[in-house]
Amino acid sequence: MMLAILAIILILMALISWYTNQYSMNIASSYEVNSPKLETHILIATQGSEFKEELTQNIVNQFKSRPIHIKIIDVTRLHKIQEKNWDVIVVIQAWQYLEPQENVVQFVKNISSIDKIIMVTTSWEGDEVFDGIDGITSASVSTEVDIATSQVIVKIEDLLKSPPSSLY
Repeated sequence: MMLAILAIILILMALISWYTNQYSMNIASSYEVNSPKLETHILIATQGSEFKEELTQNIVNQFKSRPIHIKIIDVTRLHKIQEKNWDVIVVIQAWQYLEPQENVVQFVKNISSIDKIIMVTTSWEGDEVFDGIDGITSASVSTEVDIATSQVIVKIEDLLKSPPSSLY
């Protein structure tokens, strides 16, 4: 009996280890496009996966020829960000183990206004949402990158046209 319980525990541990290695997010590379001295600033906090990297690159390509400073960081560095320094904050995060990424949760709890945040959440079926923030959901599959890109670009353009609500 004890041997059977031990075998089940070992199998469960092996499955958890396999799942974590197979589906965990890589660390996204940090980089900047255009001068930080520009008047308009977009932050993209993301994770390392093929879908998220392609989405990030599409967003950068859309705005890099404009006088906009763009900074890309991994979501694990969100605790170092001062929201007041950014006109738009795009967060691209995976929903794993039935919940959002912890650094994203903490960042959202600590900001004064969610109005400048565009939350892109990927999950197995693409239907998980981040409570309290209007965002975009998607399965993390390459066939949905163009749709997600278009949705994010429209939201960024809307935010860049609007005055910050925290001033009113």
